[in-house]
Amino acid sequence: ALLVAAVFLDLTAAALVVPLLPVRLRSLGVSQRMNGLMGSMFSLSQIVGGLVLGTMSDRHLGHRGLLLLSFAGAIVSYSIVGLPGVSLPMLMFSRVVVGLVKQSLTASTAMMTELTDVGVERTFWIGRLSSVTSMAWITGQALG
Repeated sequence: ALLVAAVFLDLTAAALVVPLLPVRLRSLGVSQRMNGLMGSMFSLSQIVGGLVLGTMSDRHLGHRGLLLLSFAGAIVSYSIVGLPGVSLPMLMFSRVVVGLVKQSLTASTAMMTELTDVGVERTFWIGRLSSVTSMAWITGQALG
């Protein structure tokens, strides 16, 4: 249950920040093209981070370590976005950072499969993770 609550808080934070990024970028005079480029930078960073951190998780960090790294990276990235007077390069940096380390759903699902028995229990908790993902996005956007 603690893992589900942690994922809820993590994704609620993401849902608070992500919808505000276009507004933040517009206030800096960023074009729609640059806005799209930043989204692409995030996606490319996710691919690279997923490959690198997946290997590190298997060999060194473990799923718990990966989850903690993901939370720490998200905190750093979302804090940068919230800074008053933040520059475009810093916003770009924050998107790359969160893209590289944001593997919380992957790590939490892997942890859940380790912590539960095959069958009804695992199905129940994986379903909870899926449900809390939707709840977090709704909650975060409602609060933001």
